[in-house]
Amino acid sequence: MPRHRSPFLCAALVAVFVHGPARAVPPAVHAVVRLPSHGASATVIETRAGATWLLGCAHAFEGNDRLKPIRLDVPVPAAGAPKQAAIRLLAVDHRADLSLIFLNDGPLPYAAPVAPAGHAPGRHVLSIGYDAMRWPAQQAPATLLGSAASTTYTREHPVPGRSGGALLDADRGWLIGVVQGYETAGPRRGLYVSHAAILRFLQGQRGPPPREAVPRPLPCPT
Repeated sequence: MPRHRSPFLCAALVAVFVHGPARAVPPAVHAVVRLPSHGASATVIETRAGATWLLGCAHAFEGNDRLKPIRLDVPVPAAGAPKQAAIRLLAVDHRADLSLIFLNDGPLPYAAPVAPAGHAPGRHVLSIGYDAMRWPAQQAPATLLGSAASTTYTREHPVPGRSGGALLDADRGWLIGVVQGYETAGPRRGLYVSHAAILRFLQGQRGPPPREAVPRPLPCPT
């Protein structure tokens, strides 16, 4: 299947910033946002003044959903009114099952940068996203079973709604995979877009970083 990238599919839409859950978790967990407009999750991988990039899955933008207005629910430490912000779907690669979203706002309080090339994840790995679109994001331990081609496998499998969410090296706060789904037969392993595939996808974009996957001190919600 050829790669498909369509820039500027969506613009001038609404981002909703909501209060984050008060619980002791790695701050990067709160970098995963909800896309209620598309029934999926995505992760803030870079945020700076007036600009934020989010990485998610491509299958949330199939068919007519490619042009559907994007709505984001973003965890923040303190509650506030919904904010108006321009959102663009910068790129979609259906072969890799990855999408890149630009939000014309920032910096947001939480981010999970993509791990640098060659990174070996530690033992504390989490699968994070909005299961069945319920708030707050769910986090579940993930046992890595290895990678083949562009897919990383885990012993546990995610559930609908978590697609596009993060496979997170919780020790470093770095993104190492994007939720795809799970096998429906055999071992029913969890399926994630691999770290290597993510790096290839981002290198093919004009847009953001990650310039360097450097962990930054991010506030824990109160």
